[in-house]
Amino acid sequence: MNIGIICTWPWGVKNAESEVILRMQTACNNIGANLFCITKEGFIVDENFSKTTQKFDVNTLDFLITMHYEDFKMLDCFTYHALWNPPKITLQYSLYPLYMKNIATNDDFLIYDKGGMSNHLKSILIDNPRNLDGASSLTASFSYTDAIEPELPKDIKLFYCGVNWERYIKNAESRHTGLFKLLDEQDNVNLYGPEHSWDGYNNYKGSIPFDGTTILKEIHKCGVGLALSSDYHYRAGAATNRIYEISAAGCITISDTNSFIMENFGDSVLYIDYDKKDYKKMYEQINNHLSWIKNNPEAALEKAKKAQEIFKTKFSLEKQLTDIINNHENRKQVVAEALYSKENTNTLAILFLDTDKIKEKDSEKLNNSINNIKKQIDKNITLAICCDNSQYDIIKSKIE
Repeated sequence: MNIGIICTWPWGVKNAESEVILRMQTACNNIGANLFCITKEGFIVDENFSKTTQKFDVNTLDFLITMHYEDFKMLDCFTYHALWNPPKITLQYSLYPLYMKNIATNDDFLIYDKGGMSNHLKSILIDNPRNLDGASSLTASFSYTDAIEPELPKDIKLFYCGVNWERYIKNAESRHTGLFKLLDEQDNVNLYGPEHSWDGYNNYKGSIPFDGTTILKEIHKCGVGLALSSDYHYRAGAATNRIYEISAAGCITISDTNSFIMENFGDSVLYIDYDKKDYKKMYEQINNHLSWIKNNPEAALEKAKKAQEIFKTKFSLEKQLTDIINNHENRKQVVAEALYSKENTNTLAILFLDTDKIKEKDSEKLNNSINNIKKQIDKNITLAICCDNSQYDIIKSKIE
């Protein structure tokens, strides 16, 4: 099985998307699949996430995956879009209409929520709807081989890592600022991420390299992780990636009452009431959980073990990619029924070649046109090419 993944910013950028690609490479190796990182134009991306000049043969791929709303389908290959962003994130941008058109160009979608994101997707696809029941899912998780054996350190700290995108959006507040200020004052938390996101915090510990696994080691040192939803994620029923990171790291998760996390991780997680206006209440509940963990280390460790088992069996990238592969033929059929032509009538396609000498550029365009017509399988197409008589033998050889 050959899988392609689109690198959105192929100029050496290391970010959350590039880290997911590294994790997926590990998982693909474990299940015997091949993962190829390419640009949306089809150029190979090297190990440093930089575009090369070498074109990739997309005909060798079984399917492609896009991960970002800036990506759109350009290659002749069945393409999935991983639906990860709550609607409110893209709605704030002036380019929202363009981003939605980008998403709609994909053949099918990898959906993990049952609410805000998938309902928004249906509205995007209103002019070219398809059946999303039975769609595969993909989350920005980890390989099960990256998991660390659960244990509690002597000096327990709360782990949190984030960029706080809200700081970069006009008129938006940073997420949970009041809560983090209180935790910082009491030295209860270790904060990670870009320095400019945590300016003024005493317990800021620096950035974590986007290498796929270092974040698990840092969480493991802390023992407890915060999986706090943004308001956008909470309302959409979308989960923060912290839930997979913390459980894979073998640590105890403290989460708000996010519907996705509660449904899938149940009592393996400690919960606090989501109240973005009453951060003191959230702070008190977190402190109560920390006290319980310190006083009941064995019971707390059992929660970490249970959460990790849920991660391995339901959300490891091996499990999710295997499910996508096994469901791929079904999804191709669903998409074909919704989008492909069902007429078997004869259609005449006419190409005009207005030249008495076929140059290299003309030849390439002609080859592309002929190949595209040959690939059409849902109509009976008769191809007619109008050209100079002197080029007849050359064109005939291309068609044959």
